[in-house]
Amino acid sequence: MEKNALEGPAVAWMAGIVFLALVLRVAVIFLLRNFDAVTGYENEEIALNLLAGQGYSMAVFGPLAPTAYQYPLYTFFLALHFLLFGKNYLFVELSQALLGSLSCLLLVYLGRNLFDRLTGLAAGLLCAVYPIYVYWVTRAQALTLEIFLLIALLLLVLRAMKQDRVRDWALAGFGLGLATLSKTIYLILAPAFLLWAWLWRRPAFPRLVRNAAVFGIAAAAAIAPWTIRNAITLHAFVPVSTNGGYGLWIGNNPAATGNIFTSDHQGMSAKLSEEMRARLRSASDVEKERIFREAAWAFIRQHPARFVALVPAKLRALWWFDPDMPSDFPVVREVVYVLLLIPALLGMIASRKQWRELSIFYLIYLTLSAAYSVYYGGARFRYVIEFSLILFAASFLVSMARHLGSGLVRAGVRP
Repeated sequence: MEKNALEGPAVAWMAGIVFLALVLRVAVIFLLRNFDAVTGYENEEIALNLLAGQGYSMAVFGPLAPTAYQYPLYTFFLALHFLLFGKNYLFVELSQALLGSLSCLLLVYLGRNLFDRLTGLAAGLLCAVYPIYVYWVTRAQALTLEIFLLIALLLLVLRAMKQDRVRDWALAGFGLGLATLSKTIYLILAPAFLLWAWLWRRPAFPRLVRNAAVFGIAAAAAIAPWTIRNAITLHAFVPVSTNGGYGLWIGNNPAATGNIFTSDHQGMSAKLSEEMRARLRSASDVEKERIFREAAWAFIRQHPARFVALVPAKLRALWWFDPDMPSDFPVVREVVYVLLLIPALLGMIASRKQWRELSIFYLIYLTLSAAYSVYYGGARFRYVIEFSLILFAASFLVSMARHLGSGLVRAGVRP
C-alpha cells in the first residue's frame, strides 16, 4: 500500500527532474550562444566528408584517407544532424540537452536499485543541476552521449544479474558493444561487470561462465558490423578504432606531461619530430597507429623511470584537473568538483557495508586509473563517471536528512 501511495509522487518528481534538467540545459545553450563557433573536431570533419560522398575519411597527420581513427557513434550522431539541419550546432546541442536530461532519469532508476527511492530521486535532482553536466551539452563532443550510454549499460547489467536470463545478458552485452562504439575504454570494463556479478549475486560457476559467454558474444555482435567495415576499408583487423597508438604516444614521449597538453600549453602533436611527421604523411591509417605505438613503447623501454614518474601526473589529471588545460571556468569547475567530492567520499564511507552491491563503481575507478596511468589523464575522462560520485553524494545527503529528521522527532519538534 505504501509503495503504491508513493508511486504517484515519485513519478511526478521524476518528471520534474527531467523538466528541470532540460530547462537548465536549454537556458545555458541560449545564454552561451556558442553554436556558431563551437567545433566538432575530427568527428565534424568525418561527418562532413560522409555527407560529401567521401566516405568515413579524414586528413589525420596526412592527406585525406579512409580512417577508423575516430569512434563512429558520435560521428554518425553529428552526420544525422547535419543531414537534417545543415551544419548547425544549435540542434546538436538541443539533442544533447535532451540526452543529458534523460541521463538524470536513468540515474534515478540506478539510485533506486542500488540504494532506495529517495536516494535515486536526490541523485537525479543533483544530476539535473550539476554545472559540469549542464555546461557540457554546449560542447560538440561525445561526453553527454557517453554518460547516457554508461548509465544505461549499468542498468542493463543490473537487470541481467537480477533476472539471470540469457536474453537479459544478451541485451546487456549489446549495450556494452554499443557503448564501445562510442569509446573503446568501455570494452575493458567487461571484466569489471562480470566480477560485479560474482561479488554481488554469487552465481554458480557454470552459470557465471554461461552469462559471460552470452555477454561477450552479444557485445562482439554489436561491434561486428564496424569491425567488418574496417577490415574491408583498411585491410586490417581493427575492432573499433586506430587512435590507441596516438593516445599511448601522448602519454609516453619526451615532452609528455601526463595530459594532452605540453608544458607550454600546446597540443602534444606540436612536439612531433619532422622525421616522424614525414613517416606519418605517407602512412595508412593502420600504419599511423603502429608508428605511434612503437614510438611510445620505445620511450617506455628507454626511460622506465620517466614512465613511472609520469603516473602520478596522469592520475592527477584524471582525478583532479590538467594543469596545462585551458578552461572557460577554471575556478568554478574546481569548486564544483570539491563540493561534489566531499559528500561523495562521505557517502562511500557510510555505504561501506554495501560494498558488494556498489563494487562496480570501485572496479570502474580502478580500471580507468590503471588504463589512464599507462595512456594519459584528463578531467574529461572522469566526467564520464562523475554520475557515480553524484550517487554517493546523494546517499550521504539523504542519510543526513533522515538522521536530522529522526533527531527532530525525538526532540519533540515537528519538521
